[in-house]
Amino acid sequence: MKRVIVLILSFMHLLGFSQVNRDDVISQFRDYKKMIAQQNFEEALDKYTPENVFSFISKEKLIKSMKERLSNPQIKVDIYEPTDIHLRDQSIKVDETDYIIFSFTQYVGMTFKDKSIDLKSMIPVFETKIGKGNVTYDEKLDCIKLKSNRDMVASSKDGKNWKFIMVYQSPHLRKVLPKEVLNQLNLK
Repeated sequence: MKRVIVLILSFMHLLGFSQVNRDDVISQFRDYKKMIAQQNFEEALDKYTPENVFSFISKEKLIKSMKERLSNPQIKVDIYEPTDIHLRDQSIKVDETDYIIFSFTQYVGMTFKDKSIDLKSMIPVFETKIGKGNVTYDEKLDCIKLKSNRDMVASSKDGKNWKFIMVYQSPHLRKVLPKEVLNQLNLK
């Protein structure tokens, strides 16, 4: 029986599938998201972003964009820890790099500094942008909570240090991920 398992694992490796330490991926992803929430953008990008991302956007421009999104003086933004992190069963190995696709749920809270704004009346506006059922009003915190279900790809050359790439509709994604991984994504 042990020999059969070894043969199956060897066959899967030949097909480009390999095993990864799932706990490492999740732990490092949580660390990455925590850095983003704390606005430690440079550290997050240095530690958790693949270098080839910077071939089409500079790190400085990306940091500036992230700061602008979270630095509106009229709105306080809270990024909550990701939930419902589900890694796909199989990773994909391409040119000595492991890739694993996963999904997660992200909540973001928004509080407007102008207290005359009726947050409940804003819900339909946000729902037209991000979908019905993905916007709630939290009375206790007096904020709007936005929910998004996202896909992400983790990559590692050594199986220990993981880098993260958000899955989105962009021609740039084809510059960052190999076709074997792109074929596994549900892009329209």
